[in-house]
Amino acid sequence: MPEQRPQLVKGNLQLFSVDQQRSQALEAHAASFAQYKVPGNENPSTLISFATKTLNAGQITSKLHVIELGAQPGKPSFTKKQADLFFPPDFADDFPVAMQMSHKYSLIYVITKLGLLFVYDLETASAVYRNRISPDPIFLTTEASSVGGFYAVNRRGQVLLATINEQTIVPFVSGQLNNLELAVNLAKRGNLPGAENLVVQRFQELFAQTKYKEAAELAAESPQGILRTPDTVAKFQSVPVQTGQTPPLLQYFGTLLTRGKLNAFESLELSRLVVNQNKKNLLENWLAEDKLECSEELGDLVKVGYTPDYLFLLQTILRADPQGAVNFALMMSQMEGGCPVDYNTITDLFLQRNLIREATAFLLDVLKPNLPEHAFLQTKVSILRAIYVYLNFPVFSWLTFFILAGP
Repeated sequence: MPEQRPQLVKGNLQLFSVDQQRSQALEAHAASFAQYKVPGNENPSTLISFATKTLNAGQITSKLHVIELGAQPGKPSFTKKQADLFFPPDFADDFPVAMQMSHKYSLIYVITKLGLLFVYDLETASAVYRNRISPDPIFLTTEASSVGGFYAVNRRGQVLLATINEQTIVPFVSGQLNNLELAVNLAKRGNLPGAENLVVQRFQELFAQTKYKEAAELAAESPQGILRTPDTVAKFQSVPVQTGQTPPLLQYFGTLLTRGKLNAFESLELSRLVVNQNKKNLLENWLAEDKLECSEELGDLVKVGYTPDYLFLLQTILRADPQGAVNFALMMSQMEGGCPVDYNTITDLFLQRNLIREATAFLLDVLKPNLPEHAFLQTKVSILRAIYVYLNFPVFSWLTFFILAGP
C-alpha cells in the first residue's frame, strides 16, 4: 500500500502598493505589516512578514519571511530574514491561517488552522515559542494591542486571548533558549523584568571596551530604568575627556533626551553642566519641551546660577497678554537689587504696540516714590494721561514725539 502523502492547502495573497499603484502576488498563507526603526535611520521602515507552506520536489517546506517594503534611498535598510516553521508529525496537514503583530513587544504571532501558535522575534526572525492553544480549528483573529497579544475565535465559538507572560518570557529566552542577546532586547523593548543581571553585565562590558555610545544607549533603554542611576552618571563623569570629542557624559544625556523625559537626578546634573557653560537657552528649551523633571534642588540651581533674559520674556508675554505683561513688568520693578530692565525701555515696548493705557498703568505704579531721577518719566506719564483723556488727538504723532524726546 503506497504511503499517503500529506495534503497541502495552497495559499495565495495579493500585495498592493498604493504609492506605486501596482500589485504583486505572493504564494503565502498569512501576512501582516509592522513598523520598525532600523539603527541609523530616523524614519521607521515598513516591514511585511508572511508565512508559506509549499511543496517542492516532493518535500513540504514551511517558512516565515520578514522583508522591508519600499526601502528609503540613502538610508540604512532592514536586512530580510527567514526562519523555519516546524510542524510536528501529527500536524503534517496543518497550515497558517492568520498572523498578528505585537507592536508592544515586536513579536510575530503565527496561528494555524489546527490551533498551533508560533511566536517569533520581528527583528531577527528567531523562534521564541510554539504550543497548541486550541483543540478546535481557528478561523478568525485580531490584535489585542493593549496587552501585546491577539484574540482568536475557534469553531466551537470560544474567544481566546493569547499574549506573553511578562514575568517569565525573558528568563525563558535566556535560560531555555540560551539566547542572551534576544533576552536583553525583549527586556528593553517591552520594559520587562528578568534581564537585570544580563543588562548590567553587558553595560560593564561595553564600558570596558570604551564603547561609550553603545553603553549610553543600553543605559537609556534599560528595562525598568535599572541603569538610570547616580552610579551610571558618575561612571560617565569619570571618563577622561579627549580633545575634540564629545564628553561621554554629554553623549549619555543626549541619548536620554532623544528618548523622553529625564528623572530628577539626571535633570539636576545636566542643568548643572548647562549652567556652568552659560548655555541658558538650552535649559529654556528643555523646560519648554517638558524634558526635565523639576525639583527643589533644580530650582535652587537655576536661582543661583541662571539669569533669565527678562527683556525677551517681557516681549514674549506682551505679544499674547498685554495685561499680563503689565503684571510681569511690575513684578520686575519690585525685584531685589532693582528692576533688570529700565523703566523707559519697558514703557517704550508698550508704546510701540500703541498700548497707552498699559504704559500709563505701569508708570503710575512705579513712579509713586516720586524720585528726582524719574523726572523725565513723570513728564512722560503726564503726557500719556493727557492723550488718554483727549482721544481726539492723533495718537501716532504723539507716540513719535515721545520716542524722539527720550533722554
